Amino acid sequence: MDFEGKARIRCNYTALVNDVDADRVKDFLYENGTIEHDEHQRIGIEKITDNAKVQILLDILDTKINGYEQLLLVLKNDNRDDLVDLLQGTNVDMAKVEEERSKEQNALIQVIKCNFEEKMDETIDADVLEHIIRLEYLRERKKVFPGEINKIEKCLKEVFPVIEIRKGRSKKASMAQPKKLYQHIHQKCTQIELNSESKSAGSREMKDASKGEVLLKDISVANLGAALQPLFLEKELDESVLEMLKEEKISGRLFAEFTLDDIKEVCPDMPYGYKKTLLQTKDAILDKEKSEGPFLLVGNLENQQLEPGANNLDEETDPPWQRLRALDTLTNPAQTYHKNAVVRSANLYRHNLIEPIQNFVYFGDGSEQSLIKCIQKFLCNFTAACLTERTNGIIYFGIEEKIDRYGEKCGIIKGFKARPSKITQIVYETLQTSFFADQLHLILRCIRPPQFIKITENPDAFPTYVVEIDVLPSFELTKYRTFYQREKISGNVLSVYTFKEGRPSRMNDEELKHYNETKSDICDNREKMEKSRNNLQTCANLRQHFLDLYSAGSGNKLVNEIYPVLILSPLDPSVKEKLEPEKFEFLIDIDPCVIFDFHPTVEGEGLFNAVDKIPYYIVKPYIIEDFDRKKEDNIIAEVENNRQALPGWVFCNGYEPLDMKTYKKLDWKTKRSESFKEAIRIYQDCIPPGRAFVIFAIFSTNYDIMLEIAEEVILKFQNQWIVLAEDASLLDKWKYELIRRSSVDSDTFRKRCVAGIPWQYLTQIVKEVKNIQRSSECQLSNSCGGSCHLKSKLRSELCDLDILSKKECEESEITKDTKKLEEQSRKAEEEFYRGTRVSWWNMYFKDHALKRSQHGQIAERLHNLLMGKFNEDDSKVVVFKLYHQPGCGGTTIAMQILWSLKKIYRCCIVRRLTDQTHNQIQVLRAYEDKNPMPPVVLIDNEDELRITSLRFKLEQEAKVASRHSESKLQVYCLLFRCIRRVHLPNSIDINSFILTQSLETDELEWFRRKHELLCQKHNENPKRDVNPKYLISFNLLKENFDADYIQRNAALYVKGVEDEKERKLLLYLSLINTFDMEFQSIPLSSFDFIMSEDSRAKKTIMTFSMRYRVKAGYEGDWETHLSNAIEVLLSRNIQVNTGSQGIQIVSKVFARALLLNMLKEENVPLHEVVCKFLECAMLKTKSFSITVLKRILQDILKKREESEKGKKEMFSPLVTHILQREGGDRAAEVLECGFERTKDAMIAQQTARLYIFLKNWTKAEEFAEKAVTERPENSYLWDTYGQIYLKRLADIYESCLQDERFLTTKEIQDVVEIAVKGMSYFEKEQLVSEREQFATDNDAGYFAELQTIVMVLDLFTLWNPDRGKLHKFLVSENTPNDFKIFERKRLVFLKGLHHRSENTLTKLDDKYSQLKNIYKAESTFNPSLEVIRLRENLDIYFGEGAVEMPTNLLPKDVASYCRRRINRIGGRSLVSILRLRNEDTPDNIFLEIYEKAKWIIDHGFASLHDYLTLLGVSLVRSIDSDEDMDFESMIQWSSMAYKMVTDPSYEDRPNLEAFMYFVIIHWPTESRRKYQGLLCSPEEIAEAIRRWKKAFRKIYPRQEDTNLYRKKETTYFFLGSGRKDIIYYEELGDNSRYQDVFRTEKVRTRLQRLKGILLRDGWEIKYAITSLSGNSSSIGITNSFPTSSVLWNRTVYFYVGFSWNGPKAFCVTREEDPTISATTEVSEEGISRQSQTKKTQNEFEKYESVSTLNKLYKALRDIDRRLEKSKKKKGRFQSDEKDEDTPQEKALKEERQKLISSRLDYLQMQIEMN
Repeated sequence: MDFEGKARIRCNYTALVNDVDADRVKDFLYENGTIEHDEHQRIGIEKITDNAKVQILLDILDTKINGYEQLLLVLKNDNRDDLVDLLQGTNVDMAKVEEERSKEQNALIQVIKCNFEEKMDETIDADVLEHIIRLEYLRERKKVFPGEINKIEKCLKEVFPVIEIRKGRSKKASMAQPKKLYQHIHQKCTQIELNSESKSAGSREMKDASKGEVLLKDISVANLGAALQPLFLEKELDESVLEMLKEEKISGRLFAEFTLDDIKEVCPDMPYGYKKTLLQTKDAILDKEKSEGPFLLVGNLENQQLEPGANNLDEETDPPWQRLRALDTLTNPAQTYHKNAVVRSANLYRHNLIEPIQNFVYFGDGSEQSLIKCIQKFLCNFTAACLTERTNGIIYFGIEEKIDRYGEKCGIIKGFKARPSKITQIVYETLQTSFFADQLHLILRCIRPPQFIKITENPDAFPTYVVEIDVLPSFELTKYRTFYQREKISGNVLSVYTFKEGRPSRMNDEELKHYNETKSDICDNREKMEKSRNNLQTCANLRQHFLDLYSAGSGNKLVNEIYPVLILSPLDPSVKEKLEPEKFEFLIDIDPCVIFDFHPTVEGEGLFNAVDKIPYYIVKPYIIEDFDRKKEDNIIAEVENNRQALPGWVFCNGYEPLDMKTYKKLDWKTKRSESFKEAIRIYQDCIPPGRAFVIFAIFSTNYDIMLEIAEEVILKFQNQWIVLAEDASLLDKWKYELIRRSSVDSDTFRKRCVAGIPWQYLTQIVKEVKNIQRSSECQLSNSCGGSCHLKSKLRSELCDLDILSKKECEESEITKDTKKLEEQSRKAEEEFYRGTRVSWWNMYFKDHALKRSQHGQIAERLHNLLMGKFNEDDSKVVVFKLYHQPGCGGTTIAMQILWSLKKIYRCCIVRRLTDQTHNQIQVLRAYEDKNPMPPVVLIDNEDELRITSLRFKLEQEAKVASRHSESKLQVYCLLFRCIRRVHLPNSIDINSFILTQSLETDELEWFRRKHELLCQKHNENPKRDVNPKYLISFNLLKENFDADYIQRNAALYVKGVEDEKERKLLLYLSLINTFDMEFQSIPLSSFDFIMSEDSRAKKTIMTFSMRYRVKAGYEGDWETHLSNAIEVLLSRNIQVNTGSQGIQIVSKVFARALLLNMLKEENVPLHEVVCKFLECAMLKTKSFSITVLKRILQDILKKREESEKGKKEMFSPLVTHILQREGGDRAAEVLECGFERTKDAMIAQQTARLYIFLKNWTKAEEFAEKAVTERPENSYLWDTYGQIYLKRLADIYESCLQDERFLTTKEIQDVVEIAVKGMSYFEKEQLVSEREQFATDNDAGYFAELQTIVMVLDLFTLWNPDRGKLHKFLVSENTPNDFKIFERKRLVFLKGLHHRSENTLTKLDDKYSQLKNIYKAESTFNPSLEVIRLRENLDIYFGEGAVEMPTNLLPKDVASYCRRRINRIGGRSLVSILRLRNEDTPDNIFLEIYEKAKWIIDHGFASLHDYLTLLGVSLVRSIDSDEDMDFESMIQWSSMAYKMVTDPSYEDRPNLEAFMYFVIIHWPTESRRKYQGLLCSPEEIAEAIRRWKKAFRKIYPRQEDTNLYRKKETTYFFLGSGRKDIIYYEELGDNSRYQDVFRTEKVRTRLQRLKGILLRDGWEIKYAITSLSGNSSSIGITNSFPTSSVLWNRTVYFYVGFSWNGPKAFCVTREEDPTISATTEVSEEGISRQSQTKKTQNEFEKYESVSTLNKLYKALRDIDRRLEKSKKKKGRFQSDEKDEDTPQEKALKEERQKLISSRLDYLQMQIEMN
């Protein structure tokens, strides 16, 4: 139709539609031949309105060349002159008509230019040229060419002026009739040909290039069907006959000899006509072979048709999966298919309208001719079915459809030999002939151009392709039309196709009728799904789709708590080396619990290495075998206990650096699948129910192994998983397999699939949602005053530390934007005042935090410590303690101090204490600084034992640093401890400070002004700025912690919380925060069961991380729906240990007020609330959050506070509160409930301790037994077990004293039994404690054993007051009659008490005299003083009080008496003798010890102890005497002692004194030359030193070099240089700093200077010891202090001292004369230690008068005498009628009772200090 006619019809379109009689007009048009039969039929077949019929009719006429003229003619014949006049009389805008005509002409010119070129002497047929142009119109313009040849000629001449038109025959024409030819024009090579065809094959003929032509008679049975299939298609024979031929084993040779009878035999049911056609086909094959040779194609083995089920292969030999091109995408030049690869899809049947239905088509021999026939037969049917069903579709020519071993459809890549230009032409020709012209332009717009995917096999052969054609029938194009196909079955037949079982099928009449009735619904559904799909496909909506899954649709903020688990597929080989790390930051930003990586990773490749290159990310690599429970070093316990500081990256199938092999599927399933399942099970248990967020990240289709575990993961984490892919086509196989295995349904997969979102965009989304702000570069100060940059990667690796940058916050991007900076200030201030932990931003903004008045004092003390003042003598790790009450700003002031120091010192906060913390501090200290300053390390409210352990480890690091330091190292680092205490200590040392809640006037004024400013801001902008009355933490300080204010507001806030669940949450949070000494936040998810009890009752599967969840009347994310009333009371933060969200009450002080108010309001006792909480079902579950909650609950049940005196309280604050207010039974009920829930041995211990306090001995024994059963290797639990019996003895003793009564025989027998039991447990405690590796030793078992012995002996005096008889019983072999009431084994026990107590005392005395702590213990308990007190009490019973010994004793008894006497007066060891010296003991005591020991030796009763006593007293006497000692005798005594201690028969505990005396006395010096013949050789001295050190290690196994907690050995004597060559250390001076003392003139003149070689490690000096006769031997002398490496391997000079572990070198220098110190200062730390000791002594001085039983009895007897005297005096002046006590008598009785109470208090104090 011409353009003018179209314009007239458009102008009158409505009138024509309304007035034309469609039935009559179509009949006229059909009769005159304007429309064809099927077009006529199509208008009448649909049951539509007349108007709709006219619309169809006009559309058909629009495609006819003379359509407008024919319409006028028909209207005239139908007597519709009115319409004719209307059309002809319409004024048409001819300018627009000409514009349209011009556009069409330009389009035609463009087509000509694109397809033809000028070329002289070339000719092209006019019909061919027109055909090409029409096809190009179809392909490019998507419509039928709207003109005739004359238009083409006109445009040709315009484009190519040289063109000539003539009559003739083309080169390829064989017809006699001449045709119109165009000369000097040539067809161009199409773009398809240029891009797709092989250059080597482009000029070949198809037949010449093909391979595999064979004769019919040579074809095998298997290949006959493939060879005949193209001919069967051509002749339209039933292809099932080919299968019959195969079943009957018909080969090509047999088929060549077939007759009609043979065909009847093989195919009896075949119609005769088909039989005849088959016979004619066979003959035609034979005739063609005679004339042309072989032409049948069977192809290579790869091209043969597979049998059904032929791909049912073993798993390890399955063909590779092939990833198909995505719908409506162009072919990537790099995209190829692999021959015989398997393709799977869930869309081989109709699925939904948007996801494409897929058809695989492959018939014939793979030739181009077979492809053409497949296109002609299947393309239009498939297209028509897609149009009918309004579903997207892709038809694949060259993929053979098969049924796999599961009974599911799949495809096998085969391919066709093809020329893309030729096939494209065939496609459009086929479409043009099969559809109506008026609909063709719409159909062409619904169909995408053919895509040719090359097959990689046989690159030298003719190119082989899979041809793919997409159909997208959008609603905009198809509307409500019915699309008919024109089929030539018997004439043109109208056909409508649909899909049946995934294949196109022609509708019958009934089906067509039903379709017409439901078509509108189908079209409406298509429109609806398009809109939904379009929304999801945009990046913005992909973002929302992901957020719906990730953050429960809560927008740009992650308010819910989730635990991501990432599972990564292998990477595509083409991209694994081109990864951009920044794109994949989301992998770490999302804070995964774990990442499972299935990519076989080699060094430098893979996502792990890409992420590892990102400066601020650090992950820890593992292999999946680390989850194998059979593996010794598995990480299962580490994961379950949540001790992973860094996210774990688990390699599941290959990691070269750890020699992990890559397995194929079968091997992986056999060898690794169980480890993976175990890992998934562990994380399922550890992650709170419903809060997992499993992400399957798909990067390629190489996920066969991953598919094997997908079902397991989806089952474990139901409704908690999603799948991500950048390319949706990667998920075809994934989706297919999950649906096939019934792991998911299609709808679930669609909802949980986020496909098409770029990884880089996903990273941006996660950063926004998580509000990730990378800190600016970290700058550290250095010793030279400059700074250095700490690498971001290293800063991340130091994950235990929050490192403060020298320019913290200053270089942040926020500070560069004024508006952002103001907003940051507002947010940081509000969060801080609400009660959130103080941040560095609060330091940056100066007006956020008040600087307390004590700030300057604290800063000055820290500065002095950092400069080396007030430090302990040899400790390089100094500690400053800031004690503060809750809420008073202790942490804030500590951070302010760090902020002020950051430009000079390196500062950090310890986030968590782990085994690696000390290493990280060492790295921070030494980073790019040769002479580092001590770092300041803030530790906020951490466990005491952990800090002690950290300090020990840092001391070891300090020793190493000292050896390598070029200058003297005074301070290695400073630990700034911030300690929260309800009860502040009464007294502190100089390195501590106390901060109270009480504010000064100017501080209160600051808060008043700040409050006014906050109110002003709120009034100006109430929507933005919070109302100050809701800033609880701020207001507590403003009101100076006023009790009335706290109580009043707590009551108001409690009433404001009305929701029952929220009240329960508030109650439990207040409970925990009140009694948790560390005031920890609680994992938010640990309250899920409390906040979701209703839904749990309905068996809801809660998924807290996704909007798509199983709902049962409850929205899972309860934390996002809390009311404002409770939100204002809560503070949220990120827990350091778990990385999860934590919640707590804004203030510990306010938590207590809230709790008391709720208890009062609910009228319930506290113990009932605690027990109910402990019985919650949630505590029975296992997860990260519940583990943390249980740990906190355990702490509040067992952790004890320190009192003002520095002693531990008896019980935890919670138990103490209940005990005092609700009674012992309720407290015990709480502890028992806690133990039953947690099975914590320490809670069982506390329960036992409570029952001891309540004197319920049976229950105490029960829980002590439970405790040691749970943890038998904990010595403290055995101590509690023994304390039960010690306390029972103390209770009996108290009862006797109070009642002033004596014990009965039965009672004393019971006492012995109780003591036996108790001492057996203390003995067990001692054995266990020796094996423990703690920072502090547990010697309580030794002290408790001695206390038990003292208590038993004291009780014996309350049974039999005759102490002389008791003494005789204990020290002699005789048994008085009074003691024969005990059975033999108990008598043995009692008589063994003397020996047992002596051994225990010796162990303790040796330990506290021979070893010293790195730093002094912070306790009022002084073990050395306690040993003295215990010895005093024991000597009463075992020692001899009289100087003169009894007469009539046998000599051996005299020797025994002398020993007891020596022990009684303090001569049992060198240490005790030295103690006598320090106490200014008279000389006669030393003389008595000397004489009695010498008597024993002279009379032949000498033991090792006697020799050592004599040597010790001789040395001590020589210290203060100028007289020469009997050195010759001492040489003999020392030799005898050494001989005895080294004798093989000696089995007792080695005595180190014997070794020390031998080496000291036999060391050759000039003053000993006269004893040359008596002294031993240098070799013997070297051997003695070796044995000495061996004995030391045997006694003190914890002193091995490998033990970080080993202690220093004390040194008593030094080698002198003059006549007096044994120098006691106190003779050197009062200074405790050895290195300073040795530089004084006094020391230089008294000590002998030796020369040796300092070995390379700096810890040992090689010294050649030379005898007085000139013989020498080399010995190694340990260096007492680390020495700089500059002296290594050099000659050095030193003094030698004799420690308990052999000789040691002091003051090691290069010069013989060390530099003399100008001044020597006494350290302030020394003063503090003295005051500490004095403090301890004062504690005991109060009880001096009752410290022993003798002193008590003496004082009681004195009072009794005074009472008796008073009564006698009263009797003389008072009648018998009045017997009242006088004031004096009352005072005496009160004094007597006070003495008894003091004695009981003293005993109780001794036990508690233990």
